[in-house]
Amino acid sequence: TSTNQFRQTITAYPEDGYRLYRWILTDKNGNTTYSTDNPLIHNIQDGDIISVEFLPTGLAQFMVKDDPDKKLYYELDGDNGAFARAAAIGKNTVVVYSSGTLYNEYKTPNAEGKYEFSIPAGYTLLVPGDANYTVNTKLNNNDNEIGNFENSSTKCFSYLTLLPNTRIVAEGNICVFSKLSYKQRFNGLPSAYGEIKMGASTEIAMKGGSQLTCFGYIT
Repeated sequence: TSTNQFRQTITAYPEDGYRLYRWILTDKNGNTTYSTDNPLIHNIQDGDIISVEFLPTGLAQFMVKDDPDKKLYYELDGDNGAFARAAAIGKNTVVVYSSGTLYNEYKTPNAEGKYEFSIPAGYTLLVPGDANYTVNTKLNNNDNEIGNFENSSTKCFSYLTLLPNTRIVAEGNICVFSKLSYKQRFNGLPSAYGEIKMGASTEIAMKGGSQLTCFGYIT
């Protein structure tokens, strides 16, 4: 707790097996804001309380495509999630930046015991197959439209694992991407690909007007 006003740089050092989740910044009036910056640079004022939370490694992190600040999020939806960031900066694609398990501890199970996540209309969740975060919405017949990758290796570029009893409700779009050449498509062989790994009692519900495009794998 601070009793003065000054600009301070604070660095968090997670123990092995953990990552920084977020800083919790509460002012003297009880107003709370959050930050995922590390180090944290903050103008500390009288009565401020700063705390930090860590999460185990192995959880997926999300980033808004073309976010100038490249902010990372563990929470996919909700007021403090990646889609809220996308809306705030006028972008429409959220990318799986670090592969791992979809974090659900900020969720309360619904009446069916499901942890429900939402993809809003007009937005896309991308499980990428390349570092450019390319989004595919259709299969091209011309290799030149997407590039010839027949000599590339078949490997998982990124993945998102759903814990048991997870439900994703999409009013927007989901793209599980892979760059494919015509010859690879003909032989059913993808190059580097994205993958969604479904757990027990998991589901993806696509609402009217939404689109699921999968050139990688949903397993």
